[in-house]
Amino acid sequence: TSGGFTDNDLLASTEGYVSDNEMILASTRDNSNDTPTNLRKGLVLAEVKSGPDAGKYAEFDPNASDGRQLSQDVVILFDDVYNIDEADGAKSVPVVKAGHVKEKELVNGANVDWSQCQRLVLRDGQ
Repeated sequence: TSGGFTDNDLLASTEGYVSDNEMILASTRDNSNDTPTNLRKGLVLAEVKSGPDAGKYAEFDPNASDGRQLSQDVVILFDDVYNIDEADGAKSVPVVKAGHVKEKELVNGANVDWSQCQRLVLRDGQ
């Protein structure tokens, strides 16, 4: 989906933004949240590029070696997701794939090299 959605505080602008659903791993965690199985809107996710979970997303991790350490293909969780349970398997969630996003609204974005991102632009101070 692109354009049209205007009521989201993640976006600095609705111009040129693209959102879609992507599959996240059931092991995805928001480790800076009091309840890590509740994923907050704004969580930075990266694509797993190797192994049996290739093509799915999980939290960006600069120390990973499966692709989640790469900044160029990150996406941003578009809405809160509650009670992620490994027993449920992968889950489809809404994400922002392209556009201008507000730095202060991001979760886990401090170690992302935003200059490497191909489709997301970080707006400092917003």
